[in-house]
Amino acid sequence: MHRSFNNGKPDGGGIEVVVLLIALGVFVLLLACINFMNIATARSEQRSREVGVRKVLGVSRKLIAFQFLTEAILMTLLALVLAIFIVELVLPSFNQFTEKNIEFNFSDWKVWSLMVAISLFTGLVSGSYPSFIMSRFKAIKVLKGRFAEGRSSAGLRKTLVTVQFVISIFFIIATIVIYKQINYVKNRPLGYDQENLIDISANAGLANKFGIFKNELAEIPGVKSVTAGSDNILNFGGAVTGINYPGKIPGQEISIIVSSVQYDWTKTMGITMLEGRDFSPLFTTDTTACIINEAAVKKMGLKTPVVGTKLDNTTIVGVFKDFVYNNPSGIIAPMKISLQTGGLSHFFVRITNNDQWRQTVAQIEKASKKIAPEYPFEYSFTKADYNERFDKWSSIGALATLFGSMAIFIACLGLFGFSSFLAERRGKEMSIRKVFGASAKTVWLLLSGDFLKPVFIAIAITIPVGIWLVRMLLSNITYHTALDWWMFALAGGLAIIIALITVGFQAIRAAITSPIKSLQSE
Repeated sequence: MHRSFNNGKPDGGGIEVVVLLIALGVFVLLLACINFMNIATARSEQRSREVGVRKVLGVSRKLIAFQFLTEAILMTLLALVLAIFIVELVLPSFNQFTEKNIEFNFSDWKVWSLMVAISLFTGLVSGSYPSFIMSRFKAIKVLKGRFAEGRSSAGLRKTLVTVQFVISIFFIIATIVIYKQINYVKNRPLGYDQENLIDISANAGLANKFGIFKNELAEIPGVKSVTAGSDNILNFGGAVTGINYPGKIPGQEISIIVSSVQYDWTKTMGITMLEGRDFSPLFTTDTTACIINEAAVKKMGLKTPVVGTKLDNTTIVGVFKDFVYNNPSGIIAPMKISLQTGGLSHFFVRITNNDQWRQTVAQIEKASKKIAPEYPFEYSFTKADYNERFDKWSSIGALATLFGSMAIFIACLGLFGFSSFLAERRGKEMSIRKVFGASAKTVWLLLSGDFLKPVFIAIAITIPVGIWLVRMLLSNITYHTALDWWMFALAGGLAIIIALITVGFQAIRAAITSPIKSLQSE
């Protein structure tokens, strides 16, 4: 969970994902609080007489504020009960989607305490401002029907709607960038050939019998090449410092990944040699030799020809092309590979790409069982293991999309409530305009423009801030996608379309409503 290491290899490391999802959840909850405040203040006129009567009867301002705050808290506690019911229904599908086995232990007092605390906090945050506003009403004015909304209240509602869409548009931008980054890294040139490469876990019965195993596999028609290594090609651990090389500055240390392999390693893996050669049984001196990658040559500043250069007590016999390992989106670190003919933990087999691959794997398993019958045959295809990593990140991207969709939906609810309130407040104004000759189209455009002002302001705020923030986040990723103008244009366009759909009903209804209905009491 916290990037711990076990035997020099990564063990866990998912706290960043947890923090990300918590942050997304907090933002969604914040949007809900904003909605509650927005709708509560918009409905304040309807409850103004209630407040006036209570004040006339001697109820204090503090007690009125406490009443509205209590209503908000009770509503969030009722929402908590409904949320628990929904979680029980959705959790099995969520576990299937994330390939986890999460259980909600409702008998744990810590769980209950946290849920109740979140609910109370939500109620206090969402109910504080409405209770403060409503408790300030003057009894004489509201009972005389002189309720007039202040500019500050109207401006607050517009500000809250704008904030909602700022968050929602940023969610859209983040979702687009996440998916583009995942696809960009997934299509990154790897530097080796994953197709038809099998990684066999060398158990205790196989580890020291590579020669016998290789000879057995040589008899199988579908096997093209066999090698072994101390590390999986996807993950390398065990970095060292203190290696001496020509031109090294005293006190300057370079961290280099070290690993051991068998003969035919670059051939089996499909790694390109740029200079020199791979290890070969024709050279007995290879036991004191090494091969390094391009990154090591650049990091150490070695001059050509690199072959023949001494690294401590080993001689470089080859330089191979950089390949992607460990972090698919990270920098390719310097690597030094040595020859080891003893026990290694991974056997790699390159098989022919044809319809007989299942029979080939079955024959490889038969050979393994022949050598080590007491151990299970454990293998995986390197390409499948690599794709599994991106399946996990795709799941995270899908969860981010889900949270983003929820945020957009909640923001649309807020905009719908805001537009409903404005349409009702401006009903007589629109009717008078129609009496004086304004067409339904003119009324629709006028109202839609007013409804969409917070959305356009949100776009104007979010796009430049989003560009700066996304650039800053991507700068921490070595191999990252480029930002294109269409990402932000798409986010803004989607926000406008969603907002138009949301407020369209209110604008159309106001445009086609007969003026007689609104003006008959005048």
